[in-house]
Amino acid sequence: MKNKESVLKYFETFSNKNMKELEKLFSDDVVLIDWNFRSAGKENVVKDFETIFEDVDTVHVTPIKFYSHSDTDYAVQIEILVNGQETLEVIDTLKFNDDGLIKYIEAYKA
Repeated sequence: MKNKESVLKYFETFSNKNMKELEKLFSDDVVLIDWNFRSAGKENVVKDFETIFEDVDTVHVTPIKFYSHSDTDYAVQIEILVNGQETLEVIDTLKFNDDGLIKYIEAYKA
């Protein structure tokens, strides 16, 4: 699982609401799909993440299980604790390009 460390870094950086570091993890053509957003391109994805972070005081992601189809494709069962109160059960799928940057994120709320 070549990019597993990058997956963990993504969740840690997301939990820290650190947009500057998140942006470094994305390819220029990154795509984000979740139950609220569908966006493409680093600039648009960054804007959507900023909107998510504006709506919450704290967010903490805990990876539960990793599934890997290849060194570049992952599905991760996660729990997201929002504002220390609400827990979301989510499956994130992430795809990496040859440079180890995230090119695709799709989140499914359980």
